[in-house]
Amino acid sequence: MTDTSSLRACPNDPPCPHGGLFHDIYEMGDPYPTCCMPDCRCGHPGDALCRKNYDTGEVAVLSADPVIRVSRELLEQAEPWAYDREREILQLDTAGQWRYRYLRPDPSQEHVLIFGRIRGH
Repeated sequence: MTDTSSLRACPNDPPCPHGGLFHDIYEMGDPYPTCCMPDCRCGHPGDALCRKNYDTGEVAVLSADPVIRVSRELLEQAEPWAYDREREILQLDTAGQWRYRYLRPDPSQEHVLIFGRIRGH
């Protein structure tokens, strides 16, 4: 018997109401497949809103989507604690609770990369 549970349920967290069959997998092991249903933003890159306290240097995340776009320019300017170039991991906050891994280049903008939240963060 073949396991078809991945075709029935959205593979993302948080899930959308559309089955896995309607999600486009960029490559094998893609942790955030993109939903192809009209008007559904599941798995599509969104935004991250951060606030920096310039007195203490602390950065807090106010909100962040599971998948975000990050410009190459921003990564080049990132402080050493924020971007591990070797492992391609981006940390949005100084507390280390919002960590993202490089997924792929943005096919629509060559100067932008797509990162996905590391599960459990």
